Parts: sequence; C-alpha cells; structure tokens
Amino acid sequence: MWEMDYYDAVVVGGGPAGLTAARALAEKGLDVILFEREMAFGKKPCGEAVSEGALRDAGLEPSPSFLRNEITAALVYPPDEANPIPIERGSEFIGVGYILDKPSFLKALSERAEAGGVRVELGRNVEGASRTGSHLKVKVKDKGGLGGGEAVECRFLLGCDGYASTIRRGFFDSSKVEMISCLQYVMNGCELTDEHTMEFYVGNRIAPGGYAWIFPRGGGQANVGIGVRGGSPKTYLDKFIEDHPGKFRSAEIVKMGGAPVIISGQLDRIVGDSILLCGESAGQVIPLTGAGIHTSIAAGKAAAEAISESLEEPDQKGGEALQKYPSKYHRIYGRKIERSLKALRVIERLSDGDLNTLASLIDGRDIVNLANGENLEEVAKKLMRHPGLALKIAYSLLR
Repeated sequence: MWEMDYYDAVVVGGGPAGLTAARALAEKGLDVILFEREMAFGKKPCGEAVSEGALRDAGLEPSPSFLRNEITAALVYPPDEANPIPIERGSEFIGVGYILDKPSFLKALSERAEAGGVRVELGRNVEGASRTGSHLKVKVKDKGGLGGGEAVECRFLLGCDGYASTIRRGFFDSSKVEMISCLQYVMNGCELTDEHTMEFYVGNRIAPGGYAWIFPRGGGQANVGIGVRGGSPKTYLDKFIEDHPGKFRSAEIVKMGGAPVIISGQLDRIVGDSILLCGESAGQVIPLTGAGIHTSIAAGKAAAEAISESLEEPDQKGGEALQKYPSKYHRIYGRKIERSLKALRVIERLSDGDLNTLASLIDGRDIVNLANGENLEEVAKKLMRHPGLALKIAYSLLR
C-alpha cells in the first residue's frame, strides 16, 4: 500500500529526464513520486557518450563511480573510409567528453532525487491515466502485471517514459513520430588505435539512414553499435564488424541490446492539461546523432521550472506558465533539434559518392555544427563553392 495516495506530481520513467525533473520538483517543495517499469535503471542500450556540460546540468561532479572512460577526440569516417575527419578536444567546439556507465549514472541521479524527497518506485509499470475533476488518476501495476494494481492521484503528470511512452500515446498525437532501429554490442578485446577516440562511420552501404559507432570504454572494451532505417540492424552491424577485422578479430560480444530511437524532432505539442512530456517521449533527441541524455536533462529542468512557476499564478490554474515550457526548452535545445532535423533530411538523401565528396570539403567544426543544428549557414556557404553539393545540400540548409 502507498504511504499516501495523492502527490503533487507523478513522474513516469526513470531516465535522465524523469530523474532530473523529479529532483527539481522536490527541491521546490512538491511531493513527488517516480515510477520506473524496470527493476533497475539503464536497461535500454545506450552509446553512453556525454559531455562535461551534461554532468554539470545534471548537478553531478565527474566520478569514477559512473564514468568508464574519458574522450578526447572523435573520427568521422566517410563511406570510402579514406580520409576520416578528426574532431579534437581543446577547440572551441568540443569540450571534455566521457563514456558513462549509464546504470550507475542513473543510480547517482536517483540517489540525489531520493535525498531531496522523491519517492522512487522500481518495477512499477504505469498503464494509463485519466482525469478525475481537477486531479489525474494514474494506474500502476507491478512489472509483468502481477497483483491487482493500484492508483495514485496527482496534480501534475510528467511523461518521461521514452520512445514507447504510455503518457504520449494516451494524451498526445504520436502520428508523426519516426524512429530508427538501433542495436549495440558491448565487446571485449577490441584493438583500437586510441582508446580515448570515438569513431563514427556513415554511408548507405554501412548503415543506410544512420551510422555505425565505436565508443571505447577502456581496457579493450567498447560499445559497438549501429542505427539503420529500412533494414536489419543486426545484419548491418555484423557486416560492419566482419569488414573491420583489424579492430575486432579477437573481440567477443559480452552484452547485446537493441531499441528504436526517435529522430523526428520534438512533437508539435508537449503540454496538455497539467500533463507534460519530457525527453525522448517528447522527441527531444538530436535527430542527426540520436543523442538524448543532455537534451533530456535540460527538458526535465525546464519542465520542473514551468510547473513551479504555474503554482505562483494568482488563479492557481497554471495553464499560462505550463505553456511556457516549450518556449523555455526551445531556447535551450529546441531550435538545435529543429535544425539538426533539417540537416538530417538533407544528408539522408545523399549517395555514398556525395558523402565522400562532402567529407573532402568540411572539417570537424562543420560536422559538429551539422549534428547539433548550429551555424548551418556557415556550412552551407562553404558548400556553395561546389556545384553539385550546392544544389543538393547548401540551398536546402539555407532555406
């Protein structure tokens, strides 16, 4: 039985968005409960790469308890793999990076949330919600549907429950949501040139509509994964590993996991009647890269701020303040997500030959700008000098 059956806020999902939002709300004096359907945090596979800024926004200091490796550079390989483009740390466009142990990272976030007063319930699956007057009733069952189920009431409901969000499907339009199929192996015995450099591989032959990645975790272990559209990610990932024997000839798979990732950008509507979506459930993922940890942390903080401000409105209805959440987030990450989606739509139409040509014309700064939806005009102006790519890429980026 619950200690109480009413909470100011119910948060669904124990990922970066949910744990951040729950902690921020509790710190503002609200009674908060968080439901995570899994029995442990971080079950969904993840590349686990984050920036120092993500940790800072999460309110955590870098710690060996949840960090596996430090990243100092990245290499982006075009389809022919002839001239990889380096992205080096220490420049103005890339800072300190890390590979997380994501379950431990989320556990650290959970501990902070619980210390702030959040009630965290693992193995509790939210099956739906309905409105009862001015409150929302949230139906909860143990994972697997065992037991008769229970319900709690709340003033605010936050759907931070990922790509298959129950809250999104129950209260928002999911018809435009587009996903990419991803699969990742954790591999031991990888022979990498530099264990502090991430590697990305693009091309329709390698990963149609997506890319392959190698994120070193240290000690010969790496997250090796792929995202594709229109094919089997396992087929393409196995072929990628087979085609790179120098890196994987002695490697073995110790863990495997797959899940889709939303890449269609933020939903048009992410706020309902006292209901908010945060993180991947809201489409708050960088489309070109599939990165979602930092974007989700920022969303959780912005949603909590909007809820807090809504309680200060004279009529206590809070509608106007809640509606500011999308605009608050747009200033932080929303515009980047929009423009990254624009870049994705342009690049996904290119042939492998076009991608090889593109790689010969751009540098690491340009790649970071394209991926993060920043300074697209600068990239476009550089490509205007190439007749073929001017028509295929530059004009589209400038529109």
